[in-house]
Amino acid sequence: MKLLSDYMDILIVLPFCLGVLWAADQFCRKFLGISRRREWLFLILVCCGWLLRNMLGRMSFGLYSFLMLSRSVFFVGLVMLLYLPWTLFIKSRSQILSNPSFQEPLTYILDEEGLTVSQGEAQEKMAWGDMHKAVSTGRSIIVYTSRVNATIFPKRQMGDQRNAVIEMISTHMPPARVKIRS
Repeated sequence: MKLLSDYMDILIVLPFCLGVLWAADQFCRKFLGISRRREWLFLILVCCGWLLRNMLGRMSFGLYSFLMLSRSVFFVGLVMLLYLPWTLFIKSRSQILSNPSFQEPLTYILDEEGLTVSQGEAQEKMAWGDMHKAVSTGRSIIVYTSRVNATIFPKRQMGDQRNAVIEMISTHMPPARVKIRS
């Protein structure tokens, strides 16, 4: 017959596991934005995993505690690495397919007055003086039209016009705001 002292490790680890469940619940609600049904499914899976680990892991307390901690960290990392990008991909794909403005191409015109973006009949002009900064990465040239908004020009799509675009931006924006490598 087992004594209560034989299950003391469970009682010690239980508050930690409840804290992990609470944190997982908060994570599901705030960051994943998942439905209540999926949230409960997630919590039930975590509880079942804890119970399974408890039943199978009747080893020494130190190894058992380490396995419990590493499983929790591994599971949260797995959610962050796989679930979040997948849901972002699915949401963006459905938005692209359902929004008609994503079906038509954008046309960019850089001239002496500024940057003109047109799509179909709609047209928006931004003056060079209103641009915040211009930077380049290995694959694109980014012109910030405000502190948070930007126009991205992929270098591979610009082809031989890339040097003309860099020259136009460098000519019409203050040098302190332009950090473009060729």
